[in-house]
Amino acid sequence: MSQLISPSHLAELLGAFSPPIDPESPEWCALKAALDAYDHATYTYIDLEVARTAVNVAANAVIGCSRGSVASETTVPIATD
Repeated sequence: MSQLISPSHLAELLGAFSPPIDPESPEWCALKAALDAYDHATYTYIDLEVARTAVNVAANAVIGCSRGSVASETTVPIATD
């Protein structure tokens, strides 16, 4: 991915989110790695479903990171005895 866009342009784009996404955050780094793995899978004919799932999970983490906290926006039922 770093071959497609300059670091300064990437920082500018990520800064446009509200709140901004830190290009050095672990979530963004995980998404970049997942996208690179997906790209590799397309060239090597590896099962794309696993790679696609990794991209989706990482992208959701980035979105949650930019919102502050996914947990605060998600209702999780609590089991009671």
